[in-house]
Amino acid sequence: MILYSFYAILGLILCLIIFLYTYYSVLEKRQIKLENELETRSKDVIIPPDSVTRIAEKPVLNLIPVPQKVQFTGGNCVFPSSLVFTIDNSLQKLVADYLKMIPGIKTSYSQIGGNILFRYNHELPPQGYTLDIRQKK
Repeated sequence: MILYSFYAILGLILCLIIFLYTYYSVLEKRQIKLENELETRSKDVIIPPDSVTRIAEKPVLNLIPVPQKVQFTGGNCVFPSSLVFTIDNSLQKLVADYLKMIPGIKTSYSQIGGNILFRYNHELPPQGYTLDIRQKK
């Protein structure tokens, strides 16, 4: 009886090891695929260190993640020395910390609107975004 119990436990351990090996192999293949896709995308567009430059007569923005589609309409927006932003309250501190990294610009939060408006769009894919730049916003 003890021998059968030993074989049963050994069999369960062996099955668990095979399952975990297969599971982690699948996860590793997914991770490698994502890394290769990211590397391929980053090779497609070379982003220079300054914000707006011209490569082959086409302007390029220094944005992360790299946009899949860009439509330039000819306008631009210069950040004022005092920047007011609007966002959902749960992300207010995180966004404020990022905006504080812009040299020479003071930031503040407003619930009713400002120079930068952040809005969540459920229709966009993960890491997807739409950037709409206007003269004052």
